[in-house]
Amino acid sequence: MLLSQGKQINDMLILEPTTTAWLYYSYIKGHPKTMEIGINFQNFVTRLEKSQVEYDLGSENIIKDHGKISQNSFVVGKRAYKKVVIPPMTENLNTMTFRLLKKFVDAGGVLIAFSTPTLVDGKESAELKKFFSENSSKIKTYTEESTEQAIKESLQSTKITFSNIAGNNLYHHRRSYDDGELVFLVNSSLTETAKGKISVEGKTLMEIDGMSGDIFGYPYAQQGPFVEAEFMLPPAGSLILFSSSSKGNEYPLKPRMVDGKQLEADSPLEIKRMQDNVLNIDFCNLIIDDNSIKNSHHDKNLYTVEASILLYRHFGMNNPWNSAIQYRQTVVEKDTFKTGDIKVRYHFIVAGNIDKRNIRLVAEQPDVWKVRINGEPVSSDPQQRWLDSRFGVYEIGEYVGTGVNIVELSVEPMSIYAEIAPVYILGDFLLQPAAKGWIIREPVNRLELGSWKGQGQPYYSWDVSYSRNYTIEDTSARHALQLKEWNGTLSEVYVNGHKAGIIAYQPYNFDLSPYLKKGNNKIEVRVIGSLKNLLGPHYNHDKGIAGPWHWNGVHRQDTGNDYNLFDYGLMEDFIVVSYK
Repeated sequence: MLLSQGKQINDMLILEPTTTAWLYYSYIKGHPKTMEIGINFQNFVTRLEKSQVEYDLGSENIIKDHGKISQNSFVVGKRAYKKVVIPPMTENLNTMTFRLLKKFVDAGGVLIAFSTPTLVDGKESAELKKFFSENSSKIKTYTEESTEQAIKESLQSTKITFSNIAGNNLYHHRRSYDDGELVFLVNSSLTETAKGKISVEGKTLMEIDGMSGDIFGYPYAQQGPFVEAEFMLPPAGSLILFSSSSKGNEYPLKPRMVDGKQLEADSPLEIKRMQDNVLNIDFCNLIIDDNSIKNSHHDKNLYTVEASILLYRHFGMNNPWNSAIQYRQTVVEKDTFKTGDIKVRYHFIVAGNIDKRNIRLVAEQPDVWKVRINGEPVSSDPQQRWLDSRFGVYEIGEYVGTGVNIVELSVEPMSIYAEIAPVYILGDFLLQPAAKGWIIREPVNRLELGSWKGQGQPYYSWDVSYSRNYTIEDTSARHALQLKEWNGTLSEVYVNGHKAGIIAYQPYNFDLSPYLKKGNNKIEVRVIGSLKNLLGPHYNHDKGIAGPWHWNGVHRQDTGNDYNLFDYGLMEDFIVVSYK
């Protein structure tokens, strides 16, 4: 919300070298120069960003319709610029851009050139060459190699400056409000701390907590019309500062947690999984008209993605749900099948004394598929849903037995909606790696610190609670919870059964003070995983963004030990610290 208010007002416009790239682009045959220009420009502006240079990007096509010169400013729409930059590798300018640049320089505007274009609208221009030669004393010319010099001499903003920067991944965004300047600082490194000094116009400096919205004073020194302050951002950390244009907005400083004393707990650590454990069954047997379908490796144990491909291919089409875009209703209108007796069978093994009463099955599209467990028909519970409204939940505990169990999904005739997907078993159990996938076993009495995956919960994606009791004698002192080694998307902090907030990034601290009462307090951390472990991909992918293709090309089931899964969990115990 803060970054959508106010106005981003920059004093410098960088022309995009788009028309230069068009000189080389061909739809029929690519040209390496096109990509070279693009990469070079990206590297150029990234270098400026990391040097805290403020600018807007100028599209020649927009400038053509909305550009003009007003006094000594280059105006585009509602923005006016005192400086215009021609980036490296620029060979061409449009006629209107060139015409405006001539007026801009004549009016005293600052043109900064990292390259000297020679073409106008794609043609050699004697007039352009003459412009650069006759105005050589007015145009600030730099080479790509002298970018650092240009940043120091010509590209810095007069509104904000940075110094003593440590860390190569600091970025900032400044927005002007009617009553001051908002500055958002971000450290994009996941491993290094970023620190330095910032100087921005104003008379009072304050910090805004992006999680709570609370406002605090921020230590600063007044240097003429500027406030000057030091900052330090941990890996992936951020800071929102507001420099007020007037005095009087004084807020108390944010409490700093330093030199604290660790409290002794009154009880041992209690660890509890907050939801059922889950088994993902992603291999199946496909039977069409009583014929078992095999893949190209002569294997009838099919990955669900491959089974879907083979099913739709049997009916002369590609799987429409991962390889087509529906125009109007062209896909669903193909649901005119009259034949096809489809059965999909999934197997899971129970090899221990588990409580079968609360075992549940989850399968997608309950209104499409009929479901049997060990030959017994079951119906989804309309009151239960899991992950999504199209995931049906089936109470199957009374039909589950020790040994091999078979889940069968069937539809007759074939349906366009009969995409084959994994099914899931939910319950209080642990999973043991097997030669193919996993085996269900009885749960242990007590969970421990460490990876959930290593404790028979490889697919578990929700929250696990870690709690203990503390006696708080002095409620006037400040108290903080500190996480050490942990893996998850985020952690929730509960105090006496009520959610107090979250921990998502370094430093992994949480101020407990407002939530504690004198005497006994239950302090709880809930580490939350992600659906990556549940939904995959489990075979062709390590880290980073996953696309649909990462589920393709799987032709055999691995042992559970070889599945690609993250180690979520609290690896090292949390502590509670008091500060005077």
